[in-house]
Amino acid sequence: MGSEIMSELKTLLGQWICKKDASTHPGLLTDSDIHNIAVAIQEGISETVSADGHREWGKLRDLTRGWLVQQKPGTEPGPLQTHDFERLGSLVVTETPEPTPSHDVSEAPATVPDTENVPPLQVDAKNDAALFFAREHLERCL
Repeated sequence: MGSEIMSELKTLLGQWICKKDASTHPGLLTDSDIHNIAVAIQEGISETVSADGHREWGKLRDLTRGWLVQQKPGTEPGPLQTHDFERLGSLVVTETPEPTPSHDVSEAPATVPDTENVPPLQVDAKNDAALFFAREHLERCL
């Protein structure tokens, strides 16, 4: 597996807090855990797709069975679902992009975004509280 893909997986999985079974305390995933997940994802991708168009994710499902995972701060921990496996698989699947014809930059028309018709940002109390630390950080930086 390429180092770029492993870096992306570490970035994503590095913030997950996981309780692997009833006898362990919650904690961050280790490099070994991330490697095992990466191997299981590759095996899941190589599995044949079922008639309904879904993968079984056998080894990945077996590896993470019983895990409670908090994927982002402020979210409720829960078991990994098929959509989580699909998202992880999409990081590993690397499609080679089709070559795009090169053209001179001067040929491309310049576009200016229309800032006059942008609706104002609607902030509710929940999002406002979630952005508190971001605002505080920006105030310190500026």
